[in-house]
Amino acid sequence: RPKIRAHQLRYLTLTVFIIGCMAKDTGDIDEIVAVVNGDSITRRDFILRIEMTILPGNDRWADRNERLLNIMIDELVVGQWAEQEEFELPPAYDEQLQFITQQASIRELYRLEFENLPEVDSVLIVQAVEKSSTELSIQTMFTESEGISMDWQEATNQGQTFSELLTGGSQNPAIHIGQSTIRWGDGDVPEKIEALAYSMEIDEVSEVVAINDGFVIFKITGFEKEMIMTESGYSAKWLAVKKQLRSRQVDREARKYIAAMMTTKKIIQRAAGFQEVSGYLEEQLRDNPSRSEENALGEMDETSFLPDFDLALPTVETPDFTWTGEDVLLLVRNYNYRLPANDPDALRSNLTGFLKGATRDHYLNERAMRQGIASNARVKNDTQMWTRHFLFRIGIRELWGQGVDSSAVANNIARLRESAQIRVNQEVLEKIELTNITVLAYWSTDIARHLAVPPLIDIQ
Repeated sequence: RPKIRAHQLRYLTLTVFIIGCMAKDTGDIDEIVAVVNGDSITRRDFILRIEMTILPGNDRWADRNERLLNIMIDELVVGQWAEQEEFELPPAYDEQLQFITQQASIRELYRLEFENLPEVDSVLIVQAVEKSSTELSIQTMFTESEGISMDWQEATNQGQTFSELLTGGSQNPAIHIGQSTIRWGDGDVPEKIEALAYSMEIDEVSEVVAINDGFVIFKITGFEKEMIMTESGYSAKWLAVKKQLRSRQVDREARKYIAAMMTTKKIIQRAAGFQEVSGYLEEQLRDNPSRSEENALGEMDETSFLPDFDLALPTVETPDFTWTGEDVLLLVRNYNYRLPANDPDALRSNLTGFLKGATRDHYLNERAMRQGIASNARVKNDTQMWTRHFLFRIGIRELWGQGVDSSAVANNIARLRESAQIRVNQEVLEKIELTNITVLAYWSTDIARHLAVPPLIDIQ
């Protein structure tokens, strides 16, 4: 199999999935936070990775910046080691390379199409900054059943309390009950739920809200407000809020753009082929439910096909191309797409939505190719972050392939760090203030959402 070469990995990329790429970085955004064997981690790198891949609870760590910088340094030293050793490339490397180049080109296409939208209203920015400073606690009930949602609406209209609804739904497998915290702009809930939640009081119960995959009713149980914010912290939050509002502006225009593009395309999902591939996935997930979960290190292995299913049947047909069941499985792997286990109806529904998104991306990529966007400087300039991460992934796979446990892998990383030349600019690191706003662009429920920036993986 081919081996890693430095020049091959220089163009491994996913353009960062945030609208912030539509404006030039200013001031000290590219100050150097750390240098590892000659490779730099800039302030921009740091902020993008942290605010796009928040680790649970990291906003409460006293040593948050140091902790997260250490994860990025681990990634660098392992990646540098993998490049030096020239390990064999995974079998599906070329396919993965083509896929991420496609996604990078699509995002650059969006930037070029929508870079001249009007400026965001400053009044809206002020209002959003205020909201983003308050974290809400909510209790939720979710169902995919429209009938159940109508029952909720009627019950609340007749004075039934949220607690009574919870009691009545706790034993119903079609109703999912949960608790969570949300903050304006964190991307964890649809915009319509976020807007409604920030207009409510504690103990107030919402109306039933229809979202992409079902229906939600919720209650506000508490809030926590930031009492003190430094001048630089406020400035950072202002800019982050502006980017988030801009991304929502682009979201609306992008949906119109997609609708206009896809209106002329006749897309057919073939029942026989879809039944075969969905049956195959159902059996795979039943035997190994963990495959439904996103693998933090990603999957770059070749897919093995079960002989009991005819995956050569056409599954998606368009005027320009046809995808068989085998093609669909490769797409699911490339997107690292989560599918529900032990729920055939939900699996088929999710798979149908996935195929719509993948078909959309195919046609967007064709437009990008016609414009020569893959060679755009922005696409190339954003390769370094993903280059480092893919090198890291390959290095970690090699370490785990030696039959060691996580503690041994961590010890090996520690040894690589001991032999590395590492310099940290403590002054720059300490003055970085994060906003707790995850500036995701375009579709908060998009199939490629997790490809915004590489995941932060803590091995230590």
